[in-house]
Amino acid sequence: MSIKLKLISVMTLMALLLGVVTIIGLSGIKSMKTLYNDRLVALGYLANVTRQTDSVMFEIASVDLAQPDNVSNALNQIENVLKTYNQQWTLYSNTYLTGEEKTLFEKYAALRETYHQNVIIPAINAIKNHDKYTLEDIINHSLKKEYLPLQQVIDQFIKLQSDVGSALYSESSK
Repeated sequence: MSIKLKLISVMTLMALLLGVVTIIGLSGIKSMKTLYNDRLVALGYLANVTRQTDSVMFEIASVDLAQPDNVSNALNQIENVLKTYNQQWTLYSNTYLTGEEKTLFEKYAALRETYHQNVIIPAINAIKNHDKYTLEDIINHSLKKEYLPLQQVIDQFIKLQSDVGSALYSESSK
Protein backbone atom coordinates (compact mmCIF):
# COMPACT_ATOMS: atom_id res chain seq x y z
CA MET A 1 0.00 0.00 0.00
CA SER A 2 1.47 3.32 -1.03
CA ILE A 3 1.91 6.31 1.22
CA LYS A 4 -0.47 8.31 -0.99
CA LEU A 5 -3.24 5.72 -0.48
CA LYS A 6 -2.58 5.60 3.29
CA LEU A 7 -2.78 9.40 3.52
CA ILE A 8 -6.04 9.48 1.54
CA SER A 9 -7.47 6.74 3.77
CA VAL A 10 -6.47 8.57 6.96
CA MET A 11 -7.81 11.91 5.63
CA THR A 12 -11.12 10.27 4.62
CA LEU A 13 -11.44 8.66 8.05
CA MET A 14 -10.68 11.99 9.73
CA ALA A 15 -13.30 13.75 7.56
CA LEU A 16 -15.89 11.11 8.47
CA LEU A 17 -15.08 11.44 12.17
CA LEU A 18 -15.30 15.22 11.90
CA GLY A 19 -18.71 14.85 10.23
CA VAL A 20 -19.98 12.54 12.97
CA VAL A 21 -18.73 14.86 15.72
CA THR A 22 -20.33 17.83 13.96
CA ILE A 23 -23.69 16.06 13.69
CA ILE A 24 -23.57 15.08 17.38
CA GLY A 25 -22.61 18.63 18.35
CA LEU A 26 -25.38 20.18 16.26
CA SER A 27 -28.00 17.86 17.76
CA GLY A 28 -26.76 18.87 21.23
CA ILE A 29 -27.02 22.54 20.28
CA LYS A 30 -30.56 21.97 19.02
CA SER A 31 -31.51 20.31 22.32
CA MET A 32 -29.98 23.18 24.26
CA LYS A 33 -31.82 25.71 22.08
CA THR A 34 -35.07 23.83 22.78
CA LEU A 35 -34.20 23.76 26.47
CA TYR A 36 -33.65 27.52 26.44
CA ASN A 37 -36.61 28.56 24.25
CA ASP A 38 -39.23 26.09 25.44
CA ARG A 39 -38.30 25.69 29.09
CA LEU A 40 -36.19 28.54 30.48
CA VAL A 41 -38.00 31.34 28.64
CA ALA A 42 -41.36 29.76 29.52
CA LEU A 43 -40.27 29.47 33.15
CA GLY A 44 -39.48 33.19 33.12
CA TYR A 45 -42.98 33.96 31.84
CA LEU A 46 -44.49 31.78 34.58
CA ALA A 47 -42.38 33.55 37.21
CA ASN A 48 -43.64 36.90 35.91
CA VAL A 49 -47.26 35.67 35.95
CA THR A 50 -46.82 34.64 39.59
CA ARG A 51 -45.15 37.94 40.45
CA GLN A 52 -47.97 39.92 38.83
CA THR A 53 -50.63 37.88 40.64
CA ASP A 54 -48.84 38.52 43.93
CA SER A 55 -48.55 42.24 43.09
CA VAL A 56 -52.30 42.52 42.55
CA MET A 57 -52.91 40.78 45.88
CA PHE A 58 -50.48 43.16 47.59
CA GLU A 59 -52.13 46.24 46.06
CA ILE A 60 -55.60 45.04 47.05
CA ALA A 61 -54.50 44.22 50.59
CA SER A 62 -52.54 47.43 51.14
CA VAL A 63 -54.84 50.10 49.75
CA ASP A 64 -55.85 52.76 52.27
CA LEU A 65 -59.40 53.78 51.37
CA ALA A 66 -59.13 56.87 53.59
CA GLN A 67 -56.46 58.33 51.30
CA PRO A 68 -57.84 59.43 47.88
CA ASP A 69 -54.36 59.53 46.34
CA ASN A 70 -53.65 56.05 47.64
CA VAL A 71 -56.89 54.75 46.11
CA SER A 72 -56.09 56.32 42.75
CA ASN A 73 -52.52 55.03 42.79
CA ALA A 74 -53.64 51.54 43.80
CA LEU A 75 -56.22 51.39 41.00
CA ASN A 76 -53.61 52.55 38.46
CA GLN A 77 -51.08 50.06 39.78
CA ILE A 78 -53.61 47.20 39.64
CA GLU A 79 -54.48 48.14 36.06
CA ASN A 80 -50.79 48.21 35.05
CA VAL A 81 -50.05 44.93 36.79
CA LEU A 82 -53.01 43.25 35.10
CA LYS A 83 -51.76 44.46 31.70
CA THR A 84 -48.32 43.03 32.41
CA TYR A 85 -49.90 39.80 33.64
CA ASN A 86 -51.92 39.46 30.43
CA GLN A 87 -48.83 40.14 28.29
CA GLN A 88 -46.77 37.53 30.14
CA TRP A 89 -49.56 34.95 30.02
CA THR A 90 -49.97 35.52 26.28
CA LEU A 91 -46.22 35.13 25.77
CA TYR A 92 -46.27 31.91 27.79
CA SER A 93 -49.23 30.59 25.80
CA ASN A 94 -47.24 31.12 22.59
CA THR A 95 -44.38 28.86 23.74
CA TYR A 96 -44.31 25.18 22.88
CA LEU A 97 -46.66 23.38 25.28
CA THR A 98 -46.45 19.65 25.93
CA GLY A 99 -49.70 17.70 26.31
CA GLU A 100 -49.44 17.89 30.10
CA GLU A 101 -48.74 21.63 29.90
CA LYS A 102 -51.84 22.15 27.74
CA THR A 103 -53.93 20.42 30.40
CA LEU A 104 -52.40 22.56 33.15
CA PHE A 105 -52.79 25.65 30.96
CA GLU A 106 -56.54 25.06 30.58
CA LYS A 107 -56.92 24.30 34.29
CA TYR A 108 -55.01 27.44 35.27
CA ALA A 109 -56.94 29.61 32.80
CA ALA A 110 -60.25 28.43 34.31
CA LEU A 111 -59.01 29.01 37.88
CA ARG A 112 -57.62 32.41 36.90
CA GLU A 113 -60.97 33.44 35.42
CA THR A 114 -62.72 32.38 38.63
CA TYR A 115 -60.14 34.31 40.67
CA HIS A 116 -60.60 37.34 38.46
CA GLN A 117 -64.40 37.24 38.75
CA ASN A 118 -64.55 36.42 42.47
CA VAL A 119 -61.62 38.46 43.80
CA ILE A 120 -60.09 41.03 41.46
CA ILE A 121 -63.23 42.58 39.98
CA PRO A 122 -65.11 42.76 43.31
CA ALA A 123 -61.99 44.17 45.01
CA ILE A 124 -61.56 46.84 42.33
CA ASN A 125 -65.24 47.75 42.68
CA ALA A 126 -64.92 47.92 46.48
CA ILE A 127 -61.85 50.16 46.15
CA LYS A 128 -63.62 52.43 43.66
CA ASN A 129 -66.66 52.65 45.94
CA HIS A 130 -64.55 53.06 49.10
CA ASP A 131 -66.39 50.03 50.49
CA LYS A 132 -64.12 49.08 53.36
CA TYR A 133 -66.25 46.19 54.65
CA THR A 134 -66.55 44.44 51.30
CA LEU A 135 -62.83 44.91 50.66
CA GLU A 136 -61.97 43.49 54.09
CA ASP A 137 -64.25 40.52 53.46
CA ILE A 138 -62.52 39.86 50.12
CA ILE A 139 -59.07 40.17 51.69
CA ASN A 140 -59.90 38.01 54.70
CA HIS A 141 -61.89 35.29 52.94
CA SER A 142 -62.00 35.17 49.14
CA LEU A 143 -58.43 36.20 48.37
CA LYS A 144 -56.65 33.28 50.02
CA LYS A 145 -59.34 30.73 49.18
CA GLU A 146 -59.23 31.58 45.47
CA TYR A 147 -55.44 32.10 45.31
CA LEU A 148 -54.32 28.75 46.72
CA PRO A 149 -55.57 26.63 43.78
CA LEU A 150 -53.85 29.07 41.38
CA GLN A 151 -50.60 28.73 43.27
CA GLN A 152 -50.84 24.94 43.26
CA VAL A 153 -51.21 24.84 39.48
CA ILE A 154 -48.34 27.31 39.00
CA ASP A 155 -46.20 25.08 41.23
CA GLN A 156 -47.13 22.13 38.98
CA PHE A 157 -46.16 24.21 35.92
CA ILE A 158 -42.79 25.05 37.42
CA LYS A 159 -42.09 21.44 38.38
CA LEU A 160 -43.07 20.30 34.89
CA GLN A 161 -40.75 22.90 33.31
CA SER A 162 -37.94 21.67 35.52
CA ASP A 163 -38.60 17.99 34.76
CA VAL A 164 -38.83 18.49 30.99
CA GLY A 165 -35.80 20.78 31.04
CA SER A 166 -33.82 18.18 32.95
CA ALA A 167 -34.79 15.51 30.44
CA LEU A 168 -33.74 17.75 27.55
CA TYR A 169 -30.43 18.48 29.21
CA SER A 170 -29.80 14.78 29.82
CA GLU A 171 -30.65 14.07 26.20
CA SER A 172 -28.22 16.71 24.96
CA SER A 173 -25.44 15.35 27.19
CA LYS A 174 -25.55 11.88 25.62
